[in-house]
Amino acid sequence: MISSYRELLDRWRQFDRRAEFDISRLKFTVAIAEKDPSRLSLRCNYCSGPIVMSAHATNELSNCQKCRKPLPRCAICLINMGTSINESKEPISDWFTFCISCKHGGHVSHIKEWFKFNDECPVWNCSCRCGG
Repeated sequence: MISSYRELLDRWRQFDRRAEFDISRLKFTVAIAEKDPSRLSLRCNYCSGPIVMSAHATNELSNCQKCRKPLPRCAICLINMGTSINESKEPISDWFTFCISCKHGGHVSHIKEWFKFNDECPVWNCSCRCGG
């Protein structure tokens, strides 16, 4: 239901409204995660199975636990989501962010750095102006 609404906003080019919706959902998710910070749950692109990452886990994830398909890779460093990049003391630097138009993305810290100097998507042969 949520993904259908988000896709509808994309089709209608209601990007501001979509961003507000995503921010509201993120605030809600963060509030829930603060109650149990040891776990964060996401869904696989392929099978919609849960991707569960534990803050105390010693193994890093590169595949869905259910269908075993690879998790998305950062467009900059090509490391799978779920693998710590350990570049910053800020936990959000390991999180992933995605363009709502082309759906490409990467680690928050890498994408922020890329768009300091570029307007186009970091994925080769993608002409989306994600940062513009």
